[in-house]
Amino acid sequence: MPTTYFSPTIKIPALKPNHLSEGSYTCIQDEIKAYSVFGRSSSPNINYNCGQKKAIIVAHDMFGFTLNSEQICDIIAGQGYRVVMPYLFLDEPYTRERAYAECNIERFSWISKVAPVGHINLVIDKTISYLRKEGIENFGICGLSWGGKVAALASQNRIFSAAITIHTPWLTFDDLKDIQCPIAIITSGDLQDLSHAVTSLQKTKPFARKIVHVRFQNLRYGWLSVFGDFTNPVIADLATDVLKVAITFFKENLGIRSY
Repeated sequence: MPTTYFSPTIKIPALKPNHLSEGSYTCIQDEIKAYSVFGRSSSPNINYNCGQKKAIIVAHDMFGFTLNSEQICDIIAGQGYRVVMPYLFLDEPYTRERAYAECNIERFSWISKVAPVGHINLVIDKTISYLRKEGIENFGICGLSWGGKVAALASQNRIFSAAITIHTPWLTFDDLKDIQCPIAIITSGDLQDLSHAVTSLQKTKPFARKIVHVRFQNLRYGWLSVFGDFTNPVIADLATDVLKVAITFFKENLGIRSY
C-alpha cells in the first residue's frame, strides 16, 4: 500500500465482478465507436448538468472495451465528469489467448499495426471535437495499462490539464519528457520503477509539485484488465484505492492551471 494520497472525502463504490454498465455505446465521428457515460453524483455539489464542463477521455488497454474498463468509466463519471472511452484500434482487440501465448516483441508488432500513432492522435482529436460540441471546456485523460502510453503522449497537447497513467507497462521517460500538464503515474510492484523519470520531470516542469508517482507494491500485472479478479476482496479493495487516487488527482488538477 502506498503512502495515502487520496482524499478521505472521496467516496466511490468498490469495484465488483458483476458490474452492470451504466453508459452506452455510440459513434462519435466517422464511425468511431465509443463507450459514453454522463456525469452524475449523489452529491448536490457535483453535477455535470450544472455546468462543470469537465470531461475525461479514457484510453482503454490492449483488450479494448471490457466490463472492467466500463466499470472504471462509470465510477469516474460518478464524480460528475463526462466520460468517453473511444475505440483506439484499426482492427479487433487483443485476446486472452494471445496474451498467454505471445511475448512482448509480438505484442509490440501487433500494436504498431492496429494502433499507429497517427491513427490514435486522430481518434483523440475527434473525441475532443465531439465533446466540445457538448460544451465541454476542460479535458483530462486517463490511460489503462497500454492506454497509459496513449495518455502520456496525448498530454503533450495543452488541451489537457491533467493526465493519469494506471498500471502501464513499457512506459518510458521518452513518453513523459514532453508532457504539458500535471500527470499521475500509478503503478504496481512488479512493473518498472519510474522514480528516476519522475525526479527528472520534477526538475524541469513548471508544474513539478503536481507530478504524482504512486506505487501499489501488493498489486501485480493484470489486475485492471480482463484478468482483474474482483471476486478477490484484497484485489478489489486495492484497485478501488487506485481509483480514489485517480479521482483525487483529477479534482486537484483538471481545469486548473496555476503554473
